[in-house]
Amino acid sequence: MNAEEISLKDKLRRHYHDRDRFKLKPSYSNYAGMTYFWFMNITVLMTSHFIVIPAILDASQVMQGIIIAWALFTEVTINWILASKKNASTVTQEISEKQPQPSNTSYNSFGWKKCIKCQMNSPPRANHCSLCGACILKRDLHCFVTGNCLGFHNQRYFIVMLFYIVVGLTYAGVLNVLYMNSIYPIGSEFVNYIPFITPWKVYQGEVNLLFVWLLFLFYCSICSVGVAGFFLLWEITVVYRGQTTGEAWKRIRFYKSPHILQHIRVVFGPYWILNFIIPLPTSLPGDGLHWEINPNLKVH
Repeated sequence: MNAEEISLKDKLRRHYHDRDRFKLKPSYSNYAGMTYFWFMNITVLMTSHFIVIPAILDASQVMQGIIIAWALFTEVTINWILASKKNASTVTQEISEKQPQPSNTSYNSFGWKKCIKCQMNSPPRANHCSLCGACILKRDLHCFVTGNCLGFHNQRYFIVMLFYIVVGLTYAGVLNVLYMNSIYPIGSEFVNYIPFITPWKVYQGEVNLLFVWLLFLFYCSICSVGVAGFFLLWEITVVYRGQTTGEAWKRIRFYKSPHILQHIRVVFGPYWILNFIIPLPTSLPGDGLHWEINPNLKVH
């Protein structure tokens, strides 16, 4: 009996130490999302810089237009880098060992659980991601554009990135429309702007390939703004309500504060507006492990 018990413990121990072997490899969706992001990020900037802006703006405004385009590109890129930092919010062995003892009845011990997938002691609001193969502090969602999960330490960069994606693609899209309209006026040649007809127009030699390229980027920008705008509004909603995406779906509001500004500080820090001006890896209040419970709220 003892031998069987020891054998079982040994098996469990080996399984724990070899758990990385069972992690799912990054999905093709991650690669597709990141490839599309960089394709749009670079091609929109280069097209705006070298083709569109010099063509439609006055000579005195060209440099200003280019600076704006590069500033938006920089904001998006740096926030993507910060948001995609691997293991930014991962529950490590060190964190797992910080679980309060069962005798501790303070709010700090509320919500800790043993994750059966990664064998970690997972703190409140942390959840396991099968794609990342780990539990994530204050896990919000898995983003295929950044290729990782958004949690306590990197959610703010994702939100700021979405904001500048919407602004940047809207800026580029408006410039593209103005330029295309100068070549083929929308009022009289609207048919050229219909995607399924444009290839036939190219075949007949009625539109050039530059127009097709700009039209392609324009429609990609519309789709991207729609998706980014949707997630931006969703993130604003969950931040306003003091929830994560998982908590919102399950209607969990244990951690809601009576002060909306407190919800903003939890995500963006005490000087939240600076996140939208200077993308820097500043520290946040709290550690992502301990959360104060609102006793007046419960799961519905």
